[in-house]
Amino acid sequence: TTQSLIINDLNPATTYYFAIKSKDGNNNQSSLSNIASAATTNKGPLDFHLKFQGVNSAISGKTAKVILMQGATQVGSFDNVALAASGNIYSGSVPNIDSGTYDVYLKGPAHLRKKIPAISVSTIGTQNWPPAPPILLAGDITQDNRVDISDYSAMLLKFNPTLIQPNTVADINFDNKVDTTDYSLMLLNFNPLGSGD
Repeated sequence: TTQSLIINDLNPATTYYFAIKSKDGNNNQSSLSNIASAATTNKGPLDFHLKFQGVNSAISGKTAKVILMQGATQVGSFDNVALAASGNIYSGSVPNIDSGTYDVYLKGPAHLRKKIPAISVSTIGTQNWPPAPPILLAGDITQDNRVDISDYSAMLLKFNPTLIQPNTVADINFDNKVDTTDYSLMLLNFNPLGSGD
């Protein structure tokens, strides 16, 4: 008959082999069964937390883009990573990342990309993420990683302090209105030359 067993505390990225010998009620021992093999993975989750400039409360349904780089090589890109909010701190996770060290780039819905360098991922999860959540700067409405006249124009098209506008990118502080608060946040980071990281 088929037998199964859960085995814990195995090493990552290792192949294990399993076989069974059995005894009957008269203590007669069987020969070795077929040999099954399985390999453990060398993957872990990238768990992260961040803040959005200008957002001071927990708003559900927000997402971030996560890019993983090793040197000049992009090794992963994950759009619309769901975020959980606790106060003004937002947390997310990307599962099944190969163990290694990465420069992690985070991008918000209307916020500039932020580089968090030399983050280690192992089978036990993310190591050395900054204890203070990195802050993504506001104003990148057009999603080109700079705050310039294009963002200003995009905001003007949506500007209306009295109209409820859920889920519009121009609503930088997530309060469902596009008003002077959003405009002020955009101006804080206005730089036609780009953000840097």
